[in-house]
Amino acid sequence: MTKKKETRRFIGRKEYFGSLVFDMEVGDYIPFDSDATLIFEKSKRASLDNIYKHLEDNLEKKSFDTFIELSKSVGLLDPRGRFTGIFLPNAEADGRLSAPVKVYLSLTRECNLACAYCYNASGVPLPDELKTREVKDLIDQMADMGVFELSLGGGEPLLRKDFFEIVSHANKAGIQVEVSTNATVINSALAESIKDVDIRCLKISVPAASEKTYDAVRGVRSYRKAISGIEAVQSIEAAPFYFYMLLIKDNISEIPGVIKMAERYRADKIVFDEVMPSGRAEQNRSLLFNAEEAIDAYNKIFSFMQMSRVRMETPNRVPPGGKRRIVEGFGCDCGRLIIHIDSTGKVAPSGFLHERLPCGNIRDKMLKEIWESAPALRSLRKLEGEKICLECDFFRSCRGGCRGRTLLTLHDLELPDPFCPVAMEKEKERKVRRA
Repeated sequence: MTKKKETRRFIGRKEYFGSLVFDMEVGDYIPFDSDATLIFEKSKRASLDNIYKHLEDNLEKKSFDTFIELSKSVGLLDPRGRFTGIFLPNAEADGRLSAPVKVYLSLTRECNLACAYCYNASGVPLPDELKTREVKDLIDQMADMGVFELSLGGGEPLLRKDFFEIVSHANKAGIQVEVSTNATVINSALAESIKDVDIRCLKISVPAASEKTYDAVRGVRSYRKAISGIEAVQSIEAAPFYFYMLLIKDNISEIPGVIKMAERYRADKIVFDEVMPSGRAEQNRSLLFNAEEAIDAYNKIFSFMQMSRVRMETPNRVPPGGKRRIVEGFGCDCGRLIIHIDSTGKVAPSGFLHERLPCGNIRDKMLKEIWESAPALRSLRKLEGEKICLECDFFRSCRGGCRGRTLLTLHDLELPDPFCPVAMEKEKERKVRRA
């Protein structure tokens, strides 16, 4: 079976700041201001000259022409200057996105492994997990809202018997799918099935490169099963994939080996993150970093970045640097750009916060209603933060760091991220002044 070719490349969604346009080909969104949004919307029924007349009071013609040429070069506009995608009929939102960019859905709590740090304490499936029809209905709701991406996780999502039926439904709804897997259940037949549907990427969790460390974390013979699964995916190019390495005290020495694994199997990239005190990790705190250890680990990764051709990302490093965030104010993307739903339909800002910040259940309310009016989400979006963050040079890209890590570690959503070296240094300076 050949994959259905995508008939449209761009999907736009109006927002309070302008618009988000999702590139279906590369799987990423691009924020545009109100002027760019007007250009795209009017381009299908008006000439570029007429469009510029609406903008000439606050936009120079040279800047307008440059934007048009750039938009044509990446395919946003066709040679005649018409927007090549579609805009969904989203209502303007007051200081928040009209819909999440990505929904993380834990398809099941069932897992064939029992990782010592699993945030979800996965293993045995829950008795009241979402049925196939409920997941499909959720996907339809997401499509109506204008959600761009669906990330399927678990447990191990590939253990769901209806997994490919669910992915196919998301494909038909125009929502891109990412799948988190440990790869141990993948064989050649399953890899072929993966190839037959449209999965944008597999996020393969890899805790170590050596069999000894891998099996110590995940169980005997899990390493060999994982390598076999990775080789099955890679050999037939079942789907693009990248490695996801959760850092604990016991696997820092494994980082160079995982980088070599990524090179050997031609993984698209490696994403590094650290374990948070949730699920089994809450009972195995000896595995967790303190702030100094986390900063040291990320410094080591940064040095490896300079020496390897493999792309590496550290999305939760603080401060992150990089581009300015879409939504203004204090707080990370959880509950602002993304949302998490567990296998029984419970909604939370992230997978770590279901117990501490519950937002409702999709069995009781529509996802749109939860997104717009859940008290936990509304309070999260109104966080003010402390002066140390608000006056920081990194604030626009960091916005205070991870709220989940801060709440789980410091039990206060308003404080700076506990792994922030800037905040740590400021606190040391304050103590010296008081002494």
